Formats: sequence, structure tokens, C-alpha cells
Amino acid sequence: MKLYNAFLSPFAGRVRAAIYHKGIEDQVTFVLPPTALNSPEWRAINPIGKIPVLITDGLTLAESEVILEYLEERFPQKPLLPAEAADRALVRTLNRICDLYIFEPFRPLFQQLALKENNTAIIEIGVSEVLDGLRKLEGFLPDNAGPYAIGESPSFADCGLVSTLFCVDRILPAFDVVNPISRFPKLAHYWETANQEPVAQKILKEHQSALEHFHVTGQSS
Repeated sequence: MKLYNAFLSPFAGRVRAAIYHKGIEDQVTFVLPPTALNSPEWRAINPIGKIPVLITDGLTLAESEVILEYLEERFPQKPLLPAEAADRALVRTLNRICDLYIFEPFRPLFQQLALKENNTAIIEIGVSEVLDGLRKLEGFLPDNAGPYAIGESPSFADCGLVSTLFCVDRILPAFDVVNPISRFPKLAHYWETANQEPVAQKILKEHQSALEHFHVTGQSS
């Protein structure tokens, strides 16, 4: 299998986390997209024009949640979906909140990082919406979350949350939001304990290295 990804991408990060949790990294080659994501060459591979993309057995799978579900069905050992239907629904809810209510308002903030002159109005709206997304996440996170979001074993929720909270922790301070995660007690406890989990540590190290590379070169890695 081949995974087109970038080590800074939180969406690629959740797929790598699933691969590491399942212990199948020896079956996957991690590669950068060969061209820019908006290029005709890349859109010939993935018409959506994004990463991650998994190539396997003649299939091209796009969108991180689709790839996660595929990996779960193909490699059912070390399951990353809980046994109970209610818990599986909660896993998907947490990742959905990350996607819709945190990363969507994060997009204009990412764009502002690359500009010499920032738009204060865009930043204020984006920060407010990201914090509201964290409030939503706090509301659904179980009271006893940590080091895993649900129960005593990893799930897709952890794959998504770790990369999401990395972005919150590292990027919101660039907009003068100090210690944003600490505003939410359950998230703060989860973040503190999840940081000690081996796969989370590996993902966070990859993200941090890629972020430092981006600051120096302006390019993803």
C-alpha cells in the first residue's frame, strides 16, 4: 500500500496513527504527493485534490475517514472501533466535530499565517469559531477520557483528536490565544495524558518536525 501524505497534515496524521496502532506500517509506504495539490497531475490521481490518499490493490481511496474505515475492515485485528454501537457512534461524533467545527474555521487562520499583513476581522472570527468547536468537543468527550478518548483502548477518536489538538496547541498561540486547551478541563486532561501514549508521541513528534521544517522552508514535508 502507498499513502500519499504530508507529516504536517492532521488528516494524514490520523491515518498514520491508525496504521501505527494496528502495527501495519511495514505494509505501507509513506510518500509526498509528486506535484502541487492543485495541479492537473495530482487531480488525475485524486480528483478531490487533497491528501491523504491510499493506493491499494488497484483502488484509490481519498478522505481520511474513508481510509480509516477501509483499514478497519481490511485489518480487523487490533480494532479501532469499539464493540458497542453507542461507543462507535461517539467515536464518529468526535471526529466529525473536529472536521466541521474546528478545522473548517481553522482554514482561514492557516491562510493568515502565510500573509505579511493579517486581516484582524478574519482572525477574530476564526479564533472564536475554533474555540466554539473546542467547546462542542468538550461537551461530547467522556468525563474519564485519557489517555484514550473512549474506554481503555485506542480508537479512531484518538487518531483524530491528537492531531487536532496539536494544531490547536501550536497554532492558536500565533493569534495571541494562550494555552487554548487549558480552557476546557476534560480536553486538558485528555491532552496531558494522551501525550504519554506511544503512538500519540510518535505522531506529535512527526507533526512537530514537519512544523519546524515548514517554518524554515515554507514547504510541507
